[in-house]
Amino acid sequence: MRILLLSLLFAVAAPLGAQTLLTGPGDVPCPSANPTGLIRQAVCQTPRWCETSGKILPEWLKQPWLGGAAWDLRSGQLGWYSNGYLLYVAVPDPLGCNTCKIACVYDWNKNYGQKYGLITALAYLDIGAKAPFLFLATWHPTNGCFIVTTRIFSPCNISLAGACNFNWSKSIAIGGMTADPVTKRLLYTHCDWVNFSGNTLLIAPYDKPCTYDCKFPVPVQPCLGGPVTGAGFDSKTAMVYLTIGKVTQAFAWDRKCSFKVGPCCPATPTVYHGLTVIPGCPHGQPGTFKVSGNPSYTRSPDCQFRCSYCKSVPGYSGGLPQVGNLNFALTLTQTPISSAQRSAGAFLFLNGAGTWGPALIPTPCGQVTLYPAPIAPWFFSFGPFTPTGTTYCQGAVTLPLPIPCEASLVGAKLAGQWVVYTLEAAKPQLCLEFTPGFLMTM
Repeated sequence: MRILLLSLLFAVAAPLGAQTLLTGPGDVPCPSANPTGLIRQAVCQTPRWCETSGKILPEWLKQPWLGGAAWDLRSGQLGWYSNGYLLYVAVPDPLGCNTCKIACVYDWNKNYGQKYGLITALAYLDIGAKAPFLFLATWHPTNGCFIVTTRIFSPCNISLAGACNFNWSKSIAIGGMTADPVTKRLLYTHCDWVNFSGNTLLIAPYDKPCTYDCKFPVPVQPCLGGPVTGAGFDSKTAMVYLTIGKVTQAFAWDRKCSFKVGPCCPATPTVYHGLTVIPGCPHGQPGTFKVSGNPSYTRSPDCQFRCSYCKSVPGYSGGLPQVGNLNFALTLTQTPISSAQRSAGAFLFLNGAGTWGPALIPTPCGQVTLYPAPIAPWFFSFGPFTPTGTTYCQGAVTLPLPIPCEASLVGAKLAGQWVVYTLEAAKPQLCLEFTPGFLMTM
């Protein structure tokens, strides 16, 4: 409930109007012995690319349905890519034939290929949980097609969470897969790669990815006259992008089971073997988080009582407070913790308009400083929160505050301050600490 109330501070406003960007692994015209790379393309514009210097080998030359791409929303700059055998975390920098930075490499074939087969498509889904989902569509020459569910605990730390299997012909494979964070559904295409007769787009809930409840026969004419090799979804415009390598076509989705055919876009001189949409979250300057002022203290009712204050520190985790960062959280560290002698807790004051005090508030035992201006309707208070920890003055509070991808939030400010309390058990004595204030800009 507290997180829900906090999310009201970031209520959805104006729709995003940024240009949709596509990316994926494929063949690129770089002058090398192994011209594979990562492609970036604004829809229907000339693509740009970077070379992978042989790190992403063109395994799709052996089996053209291999390969996949997905974009990591929490990092804001990392892409997940595969050539079928290996899974990469890479940073595309398509300014010509320079080298793409590879952050991590997972040997999928060595660890899981014998059971699940090779990767044919990837999809990323972040629903605000601790670890977002990475779905892998796979093809096994004997066992058929799977969708394998994994969780991403960090860009270089993923864990398998489950898998499901399709009872299809062994010549059928999933060529493109993507996800919608609004409806929490997967969209993926399949076709017979040996005796091609058209692609079918399937839709399924993320927690039952093999139990699809919607089928859309993808028109062969005028654009997609071959097997789909990649799929991407722009959740802001509800547009699905399907590619057969050299040509990409858009489809408007009603988020139920109806699609309207959109324009065709050439990808030449590059050829996609996987596709995803780079989130169009608008960014001005990187988000900032600044702490200012000094803590202040008061007590009640005995002004002579010696309170054990901890000089608690406001902060943040999960990356900068930037538009689209669903992993952002406010933190409080170095707090007291509850014990047999006292109970401890914390409240949070926020001003949703970013209005800054500071104001001196008189109390019976002195005065304290309040930093976020208490001006209606922008002033909120939340709590109490119970610090966790085992050592006094080493307690901590973490409050998730996911920031949605909304253009209206760029440059928005939020002012805040924590109030920490201890209530002594031996006598009815309340000790209060007002931390320094913080001001964050998105």
